[in-house]
Amino acid sequence: MLDKVPEIVAKNILKTYKGYNNQLLDWKKKFETNKSFKLTRPQSEYVIKYHEVVPKIARKYITIVENFGEKLKETKELNFVPEKIWCEKLLCETDKAYHIWGKIFENEKNHAFWIPKSAIIQEEKKLNREIDYSPYDNRPPLPHQKIAIEKLLANNRFILADDMGLGKSTSAIIASLESEAKKILIICPASLKINWQREIEIYSNKKTIIVEGGKWGSTFDFYIINYDIIKNYHTIGEPEIGKEKNTQISDTKFDLAIVDEAHYISNTTAQRTKLINDILSRIPKVWLLTGTPMTSRPINYFNLLKIVNSNVTLDWSAYVRRYCGGYQFTVNGRKIWNTSGATNLEELRTKTKNTILRRLKTDILDLPDKIISPIFLTLSSTEYDSGLEEFIQIAQEIKTKNRYLLQLID
Repeated sequence: MLDKVPEIVAKNILKTYKGYNNQLLDWKKKFETNKSFKLTRPQSEYVIKYHEVVPKIARKYITIVENFGEKLKETKELNFVPEKIWCEKLLCETDKAYHIWGKIFENEKNHAFWIPKSAIIQEEKKLNREIDYSPYDNRPPLPHQKIAIEKLLANNRFILADDMGLGKSTSAIIASLESEAKKILIICPASLKINWQREIEIYSNKKTIIVEGGKWGSTFDFYIINYDIIKNYHTIGEPEIGKEKNTQISDTKFDLAIVDEAHYISNTTAQRTKLINDILSRIPKVWLLTGTPMTSRPINYFNLLKIVNSNVTLDWSAYVRRYCGGYQFTVNGRKIWNTSGATNLEELRTKTKNTILRRLKTDILDLPDKIISPIFLTLSSTEYDSGLEEFIQIAQEIKTKNRYLLQLID
């Protein structure tokens, strides 16, 4: 039985440990030099869980958010608020935190300590190659669109939240063509499907399909589908009795998904959001496009940030307390969250600045004169068809009447 006690198991592991986790090496040394040294239960569990994990050399500064720096100042009794932490080595990680070997200020020695992932400002990723834009000379991207293209290509998951009219779809299409994606899924409102197809045709001759009610295929490069019919091509879990499981989307094995008007999936409880979240979790690259990423309620921003793996979404309750002024109240014995507030928005912007690109028209100096583009819509209904027939009939009658009047004048 003793060989199952965590403290004894951990001690035996440390006796023969030859890895590079500095925390474990420190405890091993203490066992060798101090016969009275004992591990606590949490320390023993740490040894058992992470002794086979190979630490990663980092040797870089990690930028932290202000409120975490203030906590460090208070707990460490510092005379300054740290903005960065030196990370010599990443020892291991959990879902919500990193265990690092490093230091908080310059003159102290490296030591092991935990840092919450939500306290870290994610690094800005930059594209490490130049893009040849000459294939797109028929309608070249503007300078601000090139910035968006390179941001998308540098990030497997990203939110392009430029203001309406700044050409997000153009940026996404060129970026998709410059990526290594072979199968691309575009999710958008039904009214925009034709426009996405026409935009793709401007820059490429790749095979494109607009997915309708029962229409699918396996030989296309771009699949354009609207939110309302996603359920016809993807099922979460087992289907209802008597219904077949829809697997067309997962079977196609998309390399990239572009979600237009991504604020359509801001409500995490909606069935449509759950379906699309499940789809996107299976696709390596996901780019979200929206002109209204947050509106006035940060809770509407949560799901978009979660899709792009932002650290602020690791703990839902912490997010709503910090950024939505969230609190619980009880109604008929049931606890309910109020998440309608908006707090610490500047901190939220700082934490998410490298996972989103947001620019207003007033920020962009390279915009040409206003361009009026036709919006093409596919209309198919008995009411529309009968109206069109009536219009053609009236036009024909007017034409015949005018011809008759001209004959009378002659």
